[in-house]
Amino acid sequence: MDCNMESLMTVCKYLATAILENGGETYRAEECIVRLCSRFGFDDVDVIAFPTGVMLSVRDGEKHCYSETCRVKKRSFNLKRLNDANDISRKVVEGEMSLFVAEKIFASTHPEAASSKRKLRWINLLAGGLSSGFFAVLFGGIWLDFIAAALCGALIQLFLIAFKRMDIFHFISTFVGSVIATVFAIGFVSLFHSANLSLIVIGAIMPLFPGLPMTNAIRDTINGDLISGISRFGEVLLVAVCIASGVGVVLAGYVGLGGQIVEGGVDRGFVVETVKAVVFCFFATSFFSILLCAPGRSILPASAIAAVGYYVYFVFSYFGLSIYLGGFLGTLFIALAGEILARIMKMPSTIFVFPAIIALVPGIWLYRTMLFLVHGEYASFASKGTETLLFAGVMAAAIAVVNFVFRTIAAAQRNRINNKKRG
Repeated sequence: MDCNMESLMTVCKYLATAILENGGETYRAEECIVRLCSRFGFDDVDVIAFPTGVMLSVRDGEKHCYSETCRVKKRSFNLKRLNDANDISRKVVEGEMSLFVAEKIFASTHPEAASSKRKLRWINLLAGGLSSGFFAVLFGGIWLDFIAAALCGALIQLFLIAFKRMDIFHFISTFVGSVIATVFAIGFVSLFHSANLSLIVIGAIMPLFPGLPMTNAIRDTINGDLISGISRFGEVLLVAVCIASGVGVVLAGYVGLGGQIVEGGVDRGFVVETVKAVVFCFFATSFFSILLCAPGRSILPASAIAAVGYYVYFVFSYFGLSIYLGGFLGTLFIALAGEILARIMKMPSTIFVFPAIIALVPGIWLYRTMLFLVHGEYASFASKGTETLLFAGVMAAAIAVVNFVFRTIAAAQRNRINNKKRG
């Protein structure tokens, strides 16, 4: 194996690992590797990516086969690293960066320095807390609810960081984080009776919801990666169950001891509620993007499309129209705007779409589903659970439609370019 081939295989391994570790789709990892190999004249490439690993084999003109297999043991949501990996791949393919430089960059950024990790932890605590607080007031809470939800959100991030350092399984840490947030919220409401327990808990757990795995599951399935799509859908389901179970166990004990749970916020009229929906959704998404380590220049555009998309849903909900249609149109706008921004700013669409759809994820519905179960209202539990699944399905359909359209357009453009080369 010559030096160039060795460098190519190393960069491909680093690239796929960086994409899969930081929230990228499996098809993105595969396509980046294929394009990278094609750039250096290797068209006989077989690559299979899964959420937990990638297998690659490349054959040269003399039919010599080179292979790499890498295991993705740890996964997180770091959108900046995802964008950096995508940017390096694009520059190498376009001839703006050499393999040697790309390999050096990947090697120098893996792993992170200890000082950078400490800084990231403090940012996570602050961003997680503020995003939870703004979600609480977005759903109808007062500023007291904002403070409580912000403290709960920061506490959850603190425990998630600790669990991650101890290498505790993600589902367990999600369950424990939900339990801790609900216990803290009950304690806060016991001290300040005007606070709303439901809105505090909902705001605190919103950053835990698996919006990115849901988005990736849809995209991987649309692109024919059925194993990856099914595994990610399973991850979404398990995380949702962990969140609901964590909240439900604590609330069941609280109600059993005589506690009362008050739902709903204060309606101050359409104009005021409109301003709240737009402004608070914008800020909630901004801090959620920071929590995900999104690139700085993507935060404002993602927050803006989130505010518009949520406002579409809000109008339908406020006037008693079809919330499913409102959710579909709101998600459709976010997905469409995210794809357009991705092409304008040369960044993965995931960086815009994932933070922007989080406000539409039916966290309130899941909470109410769990609440019906706690109160023993099993018919209402089944009904609300069905509604929650339907709404999630509507969001998935909107993302799938946009992804299918843009993937079809991209495929047609590639075919046109290939035909011109052959002609």
